[in-house]
Amino acid sequence: MKKNVYKISIVAIVACLSLTLFGISYAYFGGGTNDDSQQSIDVTTAKMEITYTDCANSKKSDCANITANLAPGESVTKTFRLENTGTYQAEYNVVIAASTNTFLGEELVYELTSMNGTKLVNETPLPYGSRTNIPLYSGELSVGASEEFKLTFTFKNPESGNNESNLNGQFTARLGVVN
Repeated sequence: MKKNVYKISIVAIVACLSLTLFGISYAYFGGGTNDDSQQSIDVTTAKMEITYTDCANSKKSDCANITANLAPGESVTKTFRLENTGTYQAEYNVVIAASTNTFLGEELVYELTSMNGTKLVNETPLPYGSRTNIPLYSGELSVGASEEFKLTFTFKNPESGNNESNLNGQFTARLGVVN
């Protein structure tokens, strides 16, 4: 009796393994579709273009850079226009893509305004050290629409009247837009 149970168990195991192997082989070699049109996916996205309106340099990548040595009370401004040149409404985020700031305290500030004078970001201290992707502003643009901005960095006169700690302060920033 034990011999029969043993034989039946071996036959059942071999049958299960055979069925599993057959199923895997069929799925690998015979599965799928012959209609290639069902395997392609078309993706269309919005297309945002940025133009630096204060830059006469023909090399656009240099125009995104902002570098300055400022005396107390001085500012540097970057103006730019975003345009949706795609075929769909676009959402975007204006960011300071990379910055290095050696000004101590909260004396180096930035603000973002629209070209019509609307303040979009109030005076905000630029973080000390090296940072990436500091968010500035988010919005939407319809197809063919554009929006112009002015980003201003200012070295404020210190409240204490003593600015010796920032005598050699410098900053660099790179502006970016992500959608």
